[in-house]
Amino acid sequence: MVKDGLRRWGPLALFLLLGLLGAALLALFNVSDPRTIVQREAIKRLTSGSALLKEGKLDGAIAEYRAALRLTPNDAKAHTQMAFALLNKGDFEGAVAECRVALRLAPDHAEAHINLGIALYGKKDFDGAIAAFREGLRLNPSLAIVHYDLGRVFEDRGDAATAADEFETYIRLTPDTPSDRPRIDDASNRITVLRVPE
Repeated sequence: MVKDGLRRWGPLALFLLLGLLGAALLALFNVSDPRTIVQREAIKRLTSGSALLKEGKLDGAIAEYRAALRLTPNDAKAHTQMAFALLNKGDFEGAVAECRVALRLAPDHAEAHINLGIALYGKKDFDGAIAAFREGLRLNPSLAIVHYDLGRVFEDRGDAATAADEFETYIRLTPDTPSDRPRIDDASNRITVLRVPE
């Protein structure tokens, strides 16, 4: 019966049968595609890096992110996470470089634009920071905190009216929760100072 089926379907049947047999053997012996193993290891390193970052262990986090990037150098999210760790360390140049790689890989990655804006602001490149923040907001308008960041940039640039407008937008979009209250109060105080008539 199997011989008749093989004759009738010929090479296609043999190919399908061997494919099924191969899949069964892979499942039986739990053999994985090497790419999957590398991706799993990269995810493990990224997760470890994030945990270390939460603990404030910046050097350890950066080492884990570097290890992940050696495994998956074309992972835009990994470059963005590395940039965030570098920002926390105060390495604005390194953060800019990582964000630029992330954006080359994924131009619509809002978080990479936001991190780029923070890094450029840290370098006092106000125009670059504004452009990066605006692009991040275009891609993800729900990021209210970016309006606060824009307010700070415009304030430092000396544009009081635009800074106050951004702080007001931040307050309007941000839920009044205990964790957000200090920043909301800060934005409100800044508006009071910025809106003082000359």
